[in-house]
Amino acid sequence: MNYIKFSDFSLKNYKNIFLFSKKIKKKRNNKIFYNKNMIILFNKPSTRTRITFEMGFKEEGGNVVFLNSLDTQISRGENIKDTTKVLSKFCDVLVVRTYNQKEIEKISKYSKVPVVNALTDSFHPCQVASDLFTLLEKTKIRNKSILWVGEKNNIFKTWLDASKTFNFNLEAIFPINEKFSIINRYKSFKEINKKYIAIISDTWDSMKKKKENYKNYNFYKHVKVKKKNLKFTKYFLHCLPAYNNKEVEKGVIYHKKSLVWKCVENKKHVQKGIINFLIKK
Repeated sequence: MNYIKFSDFSLKNYKNIFLFSKKIKKKRNNKIFYNKNMIILFNKPSTRTRITFEMGFKEEGGNVVFLNSLDTQISRGENIKDTTKVLSKFCDVLVVRTYNQKEIEKISKYSKVPVVNALTDSFHPCQVASDLFTLLEKTKIRNKSILWVGEKNNIFKTWLDASKTFNFNLEAIFPINEKFSIINRYKSFKEINKKYIAIISDTWDSMKKKKENYKNYNFYKHVKVKKKNLKFTKYFLHCLPAYNNKEVEKGVIYHKKSLVWKCVENKKHVQKGIINFLIKK
């Protein structure tokens, strides 16, 4: 079994993983990964995802090898199948961060061990799972509404999958020409007249699109979450890095309603739960 998109796990799976994560958060260093090996293969930059995977696995007695794809034979043209067959002989779980979702799908096809998606341009399931765990520590989300402010990027697509699994309503502020099966769509906060369980934002230029090629650039340039907008929500989330005065006003991620830093902390615990679930399968 692999975890390369949010829908790979059922609601029951997530409940079991979150229960395990809650227990291990209270009592660490249980050596659950003793004598186990993890290989982390990244070809995109990372701060929080890398450190939480590495520290979490080592904290529980496991061994970790980090590989930048530029340091492997992939950079010299070795195909994914051959690289994956080699790597999966030396580990119990393979954590991959790459650009194309099809690439991680190929890796999961040829791997003999579970593969975990640590971010692609299509999805970021570990991030959203950690965010949901953090929200559920605070409140119930079933049949509640969450507001997304930003582009239809990998984080948004993962939240859309999560809304189907956890049965909450996902609404959004983004351009009218963006087509997605969500209940309500707004063009600005001026159209909002309700309160949400959470408002979620993310950098709207995360894919490094050039301004001249980014058809919605001007829209996002003038849409940001301001402190005054937090009156519409119980909590605020952002997966980081955050860019002040772009998608968020300065100070928003430090606001008392912000769960940003708690989500970072919980990421380690939830990823432990995900890996434990996969290894035991």
